[in-house]
Amino acid sequence: LLNNISTNESVVYAQSLDSLILMNNYNITLNMKGKLLLLDTLDNSFDSIIQKLNILDATYSLHDVEGIIFTSFNERTDKKTITLDLQNKDKISKFLENTSKIVHMDKLYYGFPMGHCKYKLTIPLGIKAKFDHMSGNLLYTESPFEKQR
Repeated sequence: LLNNISTNESVVYAQSLDSLILMNNYNITLNMKGKLLLLDTLDNSFDSIIQKLNILDATYSLHDVEGIIFTSFNERTDKKTITLDLQNKDKISKFLENTSKIVHMDKLYYGFPMGHCKYKLTIPLGIKAKFDHMSGNLLYTESPFEKQR
């Protein structure tokens, strides 16, 4: 957590970093201006995440997003060996500091439990929400369910 300002209400884009890179490779772009970007970085080293953020920043001008929330930094649990050192707090702090310089913003957070694995939350795409940085809660400001007719 790099600042003490809660984000405004914004539309949530929840994606894996790798899927955004693939979309970029196929010239599929999103309007990320003013959006709250939740990024799953599973199985990426901090250096790899930085490289991919540089690519996305060149396409989307990431300083225009409302905020960036990273999931927990971790590796797949079905691997035989753990090769990335993603739990070191000093490395996490340095990564967030470097990322802040790349995207020219300080609304960066990490550790949000998003995903489709055990103990992770499935986040509806495009929902309006606010992120409360003090509690770590994503507060939906609209229903994630379609109203019955």
